[in-house]
Amino acid sequence: MKKRLLLIAILRPAFNLSKKDNSKNKFYKRKKFWWSLATIIVIAGVLWGGFWLFSMGKRIFQGSSPFSFFSSFGSLVTSDDTPLLGEDEGEINILLLGIGGAGHEGGTLADTIILASVHPGQDDKPGEVSLLSVPRDFIVFLPAGYDYRKINSAYAYGELAGEGQGAQWMQDVIEDWTGLSVPYYAVIDFTGFEQVIDDLEGIEINVGNGFSDSSYPDNNYGYLPTITFEKGPQHMDGQRALQFVRSRYGTNGEGSDFARSRRQQQVLSAIKQKATELRISTNLGTVTKLLDTFADNFKTNMTPPELKKLYDLTKEISQENILPFALDYSTGIICNELVEETGAAVITVCPGNTKEDVRRVVADRFNISRTQKESPLIEFQNATKVNFLAQRAADELTSEFTETVTANYPGEDLLETSIIYDLSGGTKPLTLSFLTSKLSVPVLTDYPFIEALSDPKPDFVVVLGQDAAVKFPLK
Repeated sequence: MKKRLLLIAILRPAFNLSKKDNSKNKFYKRKKFWWSLATIIVIAGVLWGGFWLFSMGKRIFQGSSPFSFFSSFGSLVTSDDTPLLGEDEGEINILLLGIGGAGHEGGTLADTIILASVHPGQDDKPGEVSLLSVPRDFIVFLPAGYDYRKINSAYAYGELAGEGQGAQWMQDVIEDWTGLSVPYYAVIDFTGFEQVIDDLEGIEINVGNGFSDSSYPDNNYGYLPTITFEKGPQHMDGQRALQFVRSRYGTNGEGSDFARSRRQQQVLSAIKQKATELRISTNLGTVTKLLDTFADNFKTNMTPPELKKLYDLTKEISQENILPFALDYSTGIICNELVEETGAAVITVCPGNTKEDVRRVVADRFNISRTQKESPLIEFQNATKVNFLAQRAADELTSEFTETVTANYPGEDLLETSIIYDLSGGTKPLTLSFLTSKLSVPVLTDYPFIEALSDPKPDFVVVLGQDAAVKFPLK
């Protein structure tokens, strides 16, 4: 079994040319199809920071016979308009995986797990892409007697069951925990990740939280000398960027799976930005380099016409409509846990929460990400005799609001119906829309006890009446 797995890709024609013909026709075939290769790169810029290209069809497009591959490639020219799976329902889901690949310890463990969801634009509504990061240490149930394991091992055990099954196992697990249909996948290894950034002449990263890592692995089952990232803007080549996203033992709070997820999202955004600056869709030289880079570093089950269709649906999506989201502490349903038998640190649902809570948060990820961009401060006030009602409401909505405050309502009267007070001056419409959709209560602007509010003043005050006890029950 090959220990190497590959990520996203797009294809290069794999015609069966003789040695004599191959030399003669190589440039001609690249020139003939360069436009389709280039357009796919823009898709990847949206979904995985610019990495999608055409490359060695049969080695990249898994689950297809040579004949179906040639047929699907030919449909690029005939503009097949078959909808993508999920397109008619308004959401296309693609599982993006990053693995070590050959020459790396644990080369088939999934180091990066991101569910990319595309909402195509409709009429005057722009398209959006959600990038949902899943922590690699999240505990899930695996088939074939493996019982409960970290989710990053699902790919490895799937490959042990049969070459090419790793991605299917990962898809099954993600579908089970999210409640979503995930028909597509793409896989990249570390070599491909490094080289694509180098082919793009590096990326610009603003390190928000400097850190050091003295336990970063080398390629010989040992460790590199301590790597350090200073706070502030800096240029990174492929090797440096891989260290930035892969580091697991960073100081200054950067040693968690959740911190890694945030850095991965940042690098994806930087790759997309660089691909845009280079106008890669019209840069044949860069496309040619990427062709050679990706042939041995990517795998996908998407066909050429599906990739072309994905480009058509996503080419107008702007950077502001790329919505990062992570299953982390901020959701209020994900917690760290130590396994007593081994002392291993794992991630699981918090006590009192279930798989259904994960599905609920995932289903609302687009709204959550949009609202988080407004960085609202919400104060929940209890205007009933129900104990801890304000805290229960804050806990339920903590995934939507990165900062909440709880208090008792300073008024003398108990309330039957909850009220939302918008103190933002209309500057945070997405937050208001979310609150009204969840609570279905009146919205006012003249809160009567301004002097009693916390400091800094909240953007919204949610005064909880007796009706809220039903919406936020004690668990």
